[in-house]
Amino acid sequence: MKPSIKQFLLAILVMTMTSALLVGCGGRGASQQGLGSGSGPGPGPGPGVGPYTIGGVVTGLATGSTGLILQDNATDNLTITGNGPFTFKIPIATGKPYNVSISTPATSPPQTCTVANFAGTATANVTNVQITCSTGTLSIGGTVVGLLGIGLVLQNNGGDDLAIAINSPFTFKTAVPVNSAFNVTVRTQPTSPTQTCTVTNGSGTAATNIGNIQITCSTGTLSIGGTVSGLAQAGSGIVLQDNGVDTLRIKANGTFTMPTLVSSGSPYAITILTQPSGPNQTCTVNQGTGTATANVSNVQINCPPVFHTIGGTTVGLVGTNSGMVIQDNLGDNLTIPSNGTFTFNRTIADGNAYDVSLLVGPNTQPGVGIVLWFFQGIATSAVTTVIVDCGHNDWAW
Repeated sequence: MKPSIKQFLLAILVMTMTSALLVGCGGRGASQQGLGSGSGPGPGPGPGVGPYTIGGVVTGLATGSTGLILQDNATDNLTITGNGPFTFKIPIATGKPYNVSISTPATSPPQTCTVANFAGTATANVTNVQITCSTGTLSIGGTVVGLLGIGLVLQNNGGDDLAIAINSPFTFKTAVPVNSAFNVTVRTQPTSPTQTCTVTNGSGTAATNIGNIQITCSTGTLSIGGTVSGLAQAGSGIVLQDNGVDTLRIKANGTFTMPTLVSSGSPYAITILTQPSGPNQTCTVNQGTGTATANVSNVQINCPPVFHTIGGTTVGLVGTNSGMVIQDNLGDNLTIPSNGTFTFNRTIADGNAYDVSLLVGPNTQPGVGIVLWFFQGIATSAVTTVIVDCGHNDWAW
């Protein structure tokens, strides 16, 4: 039987549909194969597998700012050029710690940047590290050493709590205004194991970014400290030492605590490793040795005050019994009979002002004006530069 035209067209339609279905199936299979073995990125790690990325957000950075470099775990540097999210290049294995800090502050323009949520253990991708930058403020920070336990919390000025997880640099979240006070203390001591952490260089006035505060954690239980008095100038360089190993630089008068604690029943011996300079002083230690059965706070470092003489030279004076009288600071009178060097009877404390003036003119030169040169200043050493000039009165008629 000869096929009809309708049957012929139907056959062609069936063949065309079958071919299309085969191509579609083949295309799908190629796509699936490409997903499994192609060069594109595969799926990320499953929960609890790692490694995990460490990042967060920068806010407050000035437009066009340069110089800000972040650091993770003191190795992975990341340059920041603008506000917004950031992610460190090196991921962290699961269960390993991360610690984000400011490696280099922003310099153009100068800004202070602080870090919040900066440390922890990587159990998932971290995105909540907060870098906050501001102008006209200063950062307060330092370094933690000897930490073995958990739960250490620091405070600045009675607030701004900062949890510390590992030994590392730290910066408080809140910057302080220029020339304002800071006072870093330990709010919560670490446990597991129990430790006592002490603060060195923890208080003062911030004129620049503060980064030298040291938190020293020890498994000992007793602190050794006392009081420094008579230090002529802040930051003059006195260094104390306990038992020949534990050192502490003292910058100002007041109380101090040595960085390392000692076990109950252990001996202590406070000595002066370096005497202060600028001016030079010879300080002594009282009640500096003993056996620690409780916290020791009665060690006394006494620095005797430094005094300086005030003097100079008289020139142009007529005669040898002139009766001229000069005085220092309107009270220390000195008779000058003739030309030559002179020194006032009273000394003045280091850092105090002197002001030499004429009280009585010479009777051998009536009506002649006396000129004083270099007669005022601050005494930081013996003063020998005052000149009483009786022969060069350019203004006398």
